[in-house]
Amino acid sequence: MCKKSLTGSQFDFKLLGIFNEIYKYSSVTRAAEALNCSPAFVSKSLQKMRVYFSDPLFVRNGQKLTPTTMAETIHLQIARQYSGILSSLEALANATSKDLLVIHCSAWFATRLLPRIVTWVEAHAPGCRIVHRDTMRAQDTPEDLLLQRDVDLVFDMDPIFHSAIVTSAILDEKLSVVCRTDHPRLGSQISAAEARLEKFAVLNHRRPGLQSAQAAIESHFGERLVRYSTCSVQSIPAVVAHTDTVGIIPTWLYEKSWPVYPLRELATEFELSRVRTYMMYNKVAMQNAIFARLIVWLEHNPF
Repeated sequence: MCKKSLTGSQFDFKLLGIFNEIYKYSSVTRAAEALNCSPAFVSKSLQKMRVYFSDPLFVRNGQKLTPTTMAETIHLQIARQYSGILSSLEALANATSKDLLVIHCSAWFATRLLPRIVTWVEAHAPGCRIVHRDTMRAQDTPEDLLLQRDVDLVFDMDPIFHSAIVTSAILDEKLSVVCRTDHPRLGSQISAAEARLEKFAVLNHRRPGLQSAQAAIESHFGERLVRYSTCSVQSIPAVVAHTDTVGIIPTWLYEKSWPVYPLRELATEFELSRVRTYMMYNKVAMQNAIFARLIVWLEHNPF
């Protein structure tokens, strides 16, 4: 196999730190402990390096990993330069200023949460630019993004449980059942019997945090007929306002939508489950004073 040329656009230089720990400890498990991440994450990173260099880099010798000739060459060539890079990065991480904040979340959470964050940053860190991302590579997860420091903050319905990541509940979203104001069949409330006769506009996300709330709704309403299915909760009020469908949306979205769309809230015979949202970040990020101040503010000023 032909080896790929080393270019910045092709190689993820964060892998060098993982390579360095594997070389130091001759073990994926011990490298993971030193890096405060999972062995699976280290193994995945090692596989990326093996593909890049077209070389196994480390071969098992009993309980230890022995570096190949290629791995020895890499270590000798980068050891001194890598040490200097780490020192520079540590200085940056400990800086009191921050000029870029990268947040990963869905378009809904960007609409719901980011305006307040931008307002805070504008007042307390005017030189900081905020970047919102809602997509990622197929091989990555929100956990990967935080561990690799590709993003600073993640907002999601599904919590991350990792020793290097802080996960805290930031919002419990109340839900409302809505229909258009002149719906031909429904009055001020909707019963289980009535729900079985209506068609619904539903959010189609197979996420554990959302599925539990949907399951609770199904337990009261029974299996619902679906007219409109979407990955964008923001589109549901518009569809409901112009059709005879019934929707279940965050109450905050209903309150923002009814002045624009002819909607009304329907009472139910049961209390709808709330949907919890989590804020997650890498512990190392708290070394930055501005970021730490933002996190403390978010934790003490719930949405």
